[in-house]
Formats: sequence, C-alpha cells, structure tokens
Amino acid sequence: MIKNITVLIFFLLISCQSKDLIKLEGRTMGTTFKVLYIPESNSPDMKILSSLVQKELKRVNDLMSTYKKDSEISRVNIGPANNWLGISRDLTLVLAEAKEIHDFSNGYYDVTVGPLVNLWGFGPKGEKKAPTQEEIDLTLKKVGMDQLVVLSDKNRIMKKNKDLYIDLSSLAKGYGVDQVSATLDNLGIKNYLVEVGGEISLRGTKYGTPWKVAIEGPNDKEGIHKILPLSDINMATSGNYRNFFEEDGKRYSHTLDIKTGRPVLNELISVTVLSKKSCMRADALATAIMAMGREKGIQLSQDQKLAVYMLVMGQNGKTEIYSTPEFKKLVP
Repeated sequence: MIKNITVLIFFLLISCQSKDLIKLEGRTMGTTFKVLYIPESNSPDMKILSSLVQKELKRVNDLMSTYKKDSEISRVNIGPANNWLGISRDLTLVLAEAKEIHDFSNGYYDVTVGPLVNLWGFGPKGEKKAPTQEEIDLTLKKVGMDQLVVLSDKNRIMKKNKDLYIDLSSLAKGYGVDQVSATLDNLGIKNYLVEVGGEISLRGTKYGTPWKVAIEGPNDKEGIHKILPLSDINMATSGNYRNFFEEDGKRYSHTLDIKTGRPVLNELISVTVLSKKSCMRADALATAIMAMGREKGIQLSQDQKLAVYMLVMGQNGKTEIYSTPEFKKLVP
C-alpha cells in the first residue's frame, strides 16, 4: 500500500494587501505552515494567537512524528508485542480514522506500512534505494492492520507483532490542521485559512468572497492547473511527481502498495479530496485513492460519495481529468 508524505501541490493565491488580514507562518512536522485570518473585535493579540497555534502544532508533532524518538507514536513503535498500552485521546482518534479508511479501501490504506517506508528510504531510517525481493518479502510480514488492536473507548492499543511500525504521515498533518482550526474556532474567529504542508482548512470567506486555492500541474511547464474558490471545507492532495528517487533508469515513487511491497505503478498523477468532516479524513483519503489507482479509486469515490478530483496520465501522455459529482457540486 501506501506511503504518503503528502506532497505540497497547492499554491495559496491569496492577496495580503489588506491591513486587516493577518498572516502567521513557520515550520512544523518537517514542512511549513500558514494561517491567514480576519480578526474579530474580541480576537487576541497576534502574538498570543501565534503562540497558541505553534503550541498546538508542536503538541501534535510530539504525539505523532516518527522522526522524534520521544514522540508517543515512537514509544508505541518500540514497545513490546501483546501488551496493552494506554495512549492519548488524540492518537486514539487518529488510529480509529485510519482503521475505518483501511476497511472500506480494502486494505489499500494502512498506517502500519512504516517498515516498508523505511525499507525504501522514504522514512526517518535508511537510504532511498530499491530493496531485493527477499527484503520486501521479509518486511511484508511486519505489516498489516490485523496486527494492531485499538480500543477506542478505553484509549488503549496492542501490537500483535513487536516489529509493527506505525507511520502516521498520511494523516498527521491533516489532524494538525484540524487542531489549529479548532483553536481558531474556540477563539471566535470566523474567517480563516489554515495550511500545513499542503493540507488545508478554510472557514468563512475573505471579505465576502471564497478563499482561492490552486492545484498545481504535474510539471513546471503546466504551472497552476486549476483554481478552486472554497469556503467551509477541508482539502488535501496526494501526488507522486515530487517525492521519488531514480535508480538504474527506473523511478520509484513514495506511495507504496502494501499488497506488493513496492511503489505503486498506476496512471494517477495526483488526487485532491474535499471533506466537510475533517482535514485528517481528506488527507488519508487522498493517500488511499492514490494507492488504489484510477479504476479502484473511482469506484471507492463513487461508493463512499466522496468529493474527488484526479489528474491522470492519459495514453497519449497528456493530463486527463476526472471529478466526482460531489466535487462538482462544491466546485462547479
């Protein structure tokens, strides 16, 4: 299956000429974040709000980053098998979402893909190189959601295999966006945009008009592919044309097929998902569909009534487009 270090394929097309539109930005989770908001009369000082945003992003990173040896997920990953471990409510919610999407994607989405991610060099361990088939076969034995038990009502987890390694990069940034959005909501801010590494939440409008976000084309020549006017929605995109390596004339993408243990080979260039529920869900769904490929991804989108926009490499080498009816309702 998968690995989604979600590529940044959005450009935020937002003018900051108005003195009332406040912009916060920085780095988090190995990428960048941006918050644009229109303050209310009772909004806190910009420095206070910036501190709250950065604190929340640090909290999520401290829970879910496999690059931090002392993160909660890292402690789970090095923990023993067949031993119940208490986990935070945040981690429970994220793993419950991962399990739901794993089930209805027929296993193409699987956050236990971590050993394969590391094997191919797309994680914090190892170097980017093509492994042998023997190495892949051995690693596949360490992968599978059936080897992970989560008790959502008790915030407890158990690994059935001590080598199980959970990688949350396909939905942690989306969850971070959701948590920052919740912070802004609690402060009474009604019009804002939150973006972490390309995953986005948008609320309200920019002075009465929708926020504008662009999907990037698959190459530098194509540039901006489509501009989306959006309000009160979450958006995430996954793609294969930024994060890859080449070896012996072959290109290996970061999206892995958990059924073969190898990078996916399909015609999908990128998948954009819009979700009213959460940015975390959009983040994970974009990865799942990317791993499934065009036909299975379209079928999943239809079955689940998802708002999806795909860029597909056609037989003639030109970029083709597929969008679901749900997407067209949101973006005519």
